[in-house]
Amino acid sequence: MLKVYLAGRISGLSYDEAIGWRNKVIDEFAGMNIELINPMRQKTYLSGEKAIKEIYPNTTCSGSKAIYNRDKFDVQRSDVILVNWDTAGDNRMIGTCCEIGMAAILNKMILLVDSKQGGDGELVHPFTNEPSIIFKSMKDAIKFIKSLI
Repeated sequence: MLKVYLAGRISGLSYDEAIGWRNKVIDEFAGMNIELINPMRQKTYLSGEKAIKEIYPNTTCSGSKAIYNRDKFDVQRSDVILVNWDTAGDNRMIGTCCEIGMAAILNKMILLVDSKQGGDGELVHPFTNEPSIIFKSMKDAIKFIKSLI
C-alpha cells in the first residue's frame, strides 16, 4: 500500500484552512489502495482556532516534542511526501521545510505543488527545488500519485 504524507503549513492558519486541502486530497483517494498520513489527525481540539499556534504545550499531539517526533515518524514511514507549497502565503514554513529535508535524506519521493511558479527550476531555493518533482496544481500531483498505485 502506497503511503503519502500530506505536508504543508499549519501554524498561522485556521483549523478549517489547515484541514481543508488535506480533506479534499483524502476524498480524491477514497476507496483506493493508498494510506494518506495527515499531520492534523487527532487534533480536533484545535477546531475553534482562527490562527493555529506553533505549539500547544499541554496537549498530547501538539506539544513541541510531539509535533517533531510524530511528523518525523510520519515522514519516515511514508513513500511519498505531498507538499502543498500554496499554503505558505508570505510566511515561512519551517516545519514543512524540515520535512522536505528529512524526506530528501531518506530518499522519499517529494511532490511539491506550487501554483504560482511550478515547473523545473522555478522555485526560489535549491533545497526545495532539487529534491522535488514540482507541479503547478494539486490536481496534477494527485494524477501523478494515482499513476503510482
